[in-house]
Amino acid sequence: GSTNSLLNSSALCGGLLRCAAIPSTRQSVGHHRASILISGRSGPIGLWDLRSGDRTHPQCVFSHPCRYSTPTSDLLWLTDTHFSSTSDLIDRDVCDVSVAVWDTRFKNRPISHQIYQERWGCVRMALHGSSESAGRNPEPRFAVQNHGNAIVEVYGTHKSSSNSSIRTQYRMEKRWRYEGHDCQAHPLGLAYSSDGCYLASGSWEPNRPVIWSSGKSTIPRGQQIACITPADRGHRQGSMVTDVVWIPSSVMQRHQYGLVAVQDTGAVFVYTYRPLAEHIWKSTDRSQWSSPDL
Repeated sequence: GSTNSLLNSSALCGGLLRCAAIPSTRQSVGHHRASILISGRSGPIGLWDLRSGDRTHPQCVFSHPCRYSTPTSDLLWLTDTHFSSTSDLIDRDVCDVSVAVWDTRFKNRPISHQIYQERWGCVRMALHGSSESAGRNPEPRFAVQNHGNAIVEVYGTHKSSSNSSIRTQYRMEKRWRYEGHDCQAHPLGLAYSSDGCYLASGSWEPNRPVIWSSGKSTIPRGQQIACITPADRGHRQGSMVTDVVWIPSSVMQRHQYGLVAVQDTGAVFVYTYRPLAEHIWKSTDRSQWSSPDL
C-alpha cells in the first residue's frame, strides 16, 4: 500500500523509537480515535493527532517529573482519556515510572501514584476485554509483564468525589499473579482472550506459549492454573516464543479458542482449544509456518 502519514518522532524519541499505541476499534475513545501515542528511549511520550497537518511536533507531550531521562517500554490506551506506560528503568528512588497511568487532560504528571513498587522493570502490557466493551465509563483492567518472571494485574475503580465527579483510582492486585514462565529480560508479549477467560504470554524456556486461566474465581491466592505449563528448569528448547495474539472469536468455531504464537526463529504456530471436548491445547502441522521476516 501507499504511505498516508509520516510522523517525524526523532526529536521526541532521540532516534530510538520503542513503542506506539493506537486505540482499539472496540474502545470508546471519543476524539482520540484518530490519535497515536509514541515514545522511545529518551522518555517523553508524544500524542499525535493524525487529522492535524503537523507531522513534526506532537500535539501533547507527557513526561515524568524526574531529574533524568526515563525510557518508555510500552504504551496502552485504557479509556477515553486515560492511557498507561511502562518503563524498564530500575532505581530504588524511582517507582512511579515502572507503571504509570496518564490523563490526556493533564500533562504535568501521571494521575497514578506508585502502582508498582517492586524491583523489576516492566516491559509489556495487555488490556482485558471487559475494558474495551464496558461502555462509556469502563473500569480498566490490564496486565503488566515484568523482568521478574511474573505478570501482575492493575485495576481501575471509580470513586465519587465531593463535587459528584467520577475519579478513577488504579491499584495493583496483590492477591495473585501469573508466574512460572521465564523472561530472561526479554520484552515478551502477552494477551487476554476476547472473553477474558485466558491470559497468554511468550516464554524463554518452553518451545510454546504459556497460558493461564484468568479471573478471581479461577486463580486462588498462591495457586496458578496453567493450561500450557512451563518447561522444567534447565531444559530449554532451541527457540523462545516472543509474542502471542488471540484469534478473534468470530472466526472460530463455537466454544473454541485460537492462539497465534511467534518464535524468534520466524516460525508461527496456531493453537486451538475446545474446553468442553478436549481440555488440552494442541497445534497441528497445517498451522505452522516459517518466515524469516517475523
